Amino acid sequence: MLRRIITVNSRSFLVTDSIYRALRALRHGDKKRIVWIDAVCINQGDHKEKIKQVQNLMQPIYEKAQRVIVWLGAAPADLSVAFDRVQQQIKGSTERNKERLGDREVWAPALQDILNRRWWSRVWVVQEVALGRRVILRCGDEEIGWESLSKFLASQTNTQSLDIKREVSSLIKFTTARRGGFPLRKRVGLLHLAAHFRDRTATDPRDKLFGLLGLVNKEKEPLEPDWTKAPLTVFADFAASCIERNKNLGILVLAEEQCASQCSWAVSWDAAVQKPNRISLWPPELYNNPITRVRKYSATQDLPAECKRNGDDWGSIFLAGWQEDAVAIVGDHTAFNILGNERQSIRHIVSTWEKLAGAHSKGSTREKQAAFNRTIVADACDGDHPEDWVEWVDKNMQTNSYQAHERAMASSIKEPDHQSPRKHNCVTVQQACTQRRFFITSNGRYGIGPTDTHVRDKVCMLLGAAVPFILRETDHRHKWTSRWCNRKVHPEGKEFHKVVGQAYVDGVMDYEGDSKADVGCGVVKLRDFLLE
Repeated sequence: MLRRIITVNSRSFLVTDSIYRALRALRHGDKKRIVWIDAVCINQGDHKEKIKQVQNLMQPIYEKAQRVIVWLGAAPADLSVAFDRVQQQIKGSTERNKERLGDREVWAPALQDILNRRWWSRVWVVQEVALGRRVILRCGDEEIGWESLSKFLASQTNTQSLDIKREVSSLIKFTTARRGGFPLRKRVGLLHLAAHFRDRTATDPRDKLFGLLGLVNKEKEPLEPDWTKAPLTVFADFAASCIERNKNLGILVLAEEQCASQCSWAVSWDAAVQKPNRISLWPPELYNNPITRVRKYSATQDLPAECKRNGDDWGSIFLAGWQEDAVAIVGDHTAFNILGNERQSIRHIVSTWEKLAGAHSKGSTREKQAAFNRTIVADACDGDHPEDWVEWVDKNMQTNSYQAHERAMASSIKEPDHQSPRKHNCVTVQQACTQRRFFITSNGRYGIGPTDTHVRDKVCMLLGAAVPFILRETDHRHKWTSRWCNRKVHPEGKEFHKVVGQAYVDGVMDYEGDSKADVGCGVVKLRDFLLE
């Protein structure tokens, strides 16, 4: 990285080339100008100073600053024309002027250039923009207000002029919501923010959490920024505190997307999130998810999570629950990627699962068909389930409709309109099938779970979860990764389990009876599952 020398308090100081160019562009030629730049004003090599500044000073600095200036680097050609067009449209009606801009071949490339810059993808910029009273985007000698650009981009989501990526639309959505444009969907805690902005970048993986602390209530979020702790220790501490404080296991769902070498129950926030992912069955507050709009599950009837530390090590924890069933038969998962012609892919998946279900199930044909129909969409249909899903897919599903839906959702800045039942069901069947595996349990129940689901995996009800989880007993004799600690505490008589992921299992998604009373009188016997 290119470094430049500036003078600070009569002493030479190394800064990045970007900061050097920003200072030269922002300084006045005839008078002093006071600016605060975190990379200069915070000693990045002193952990104690960094902790103090981030914990106590950054939030009020951004909130009370006269202006927050975002430096985007050198200006592309015709940026002045692009900013003029933005201001012209904002002065009039956004919708009325949408098609009157003209000269798109001139202004659109310049605007696209700045939207493609790395700044938009960084996690630290979220609080900078959200907290600032007046935010200015500066590019070379050109500048524009954040509010003006946000309003303009919101009017362009349904046009072909600009490619508005998810990191741009999500940042604009969040800041607009925070300032009262539309209701923020409960994304107020650190877990919700971290999940929402999980795909943003940070040089230090711990900053995927620390970089959002300025947006949350410090009294309700006990996590303190501490760069002296190893990243995975920070992640495990945060996961455990979320479970203890919230009394639910929603954070386990986020952990199932990471690679097998990581701790299975604590989210490794530095792990890359692959797209497209399985769409979550639960919890709705962590996912903007069509599946959860229609169907709410209650596998344990909101019994609060019970979490215990395994000795002095947060690398593994005890969670209370019971084993409901076990996986007996699994389908082939090789055809479960939706590629190319989605209608044919989904049709093949559904027909393959249906044959497996028919060959290994007990009960009447009508009962089996009804159970299968519920399972492949996680019982989340808007209206009655079709009697024949293969026929319904052929009739209703458009080729590549899911990819088009995902692109529209990713780039949309406005809140999505309510979907029709047919469109909702088209998306739901694809979301339920994607990256999942059909299975049959020992008790003959149908289910869908992660593609890594194996025979003999346990179907467990964990307190604090609204859906079943697939757990796998593991060999505890392997070495514990040094990123956690140099030993593994193994209590006598306790097996370690890996969290495979959430599942839909037909017939057990809603507890029948009173789970609290049944646990109290011993009808349901709880046990502690030791998770690694």
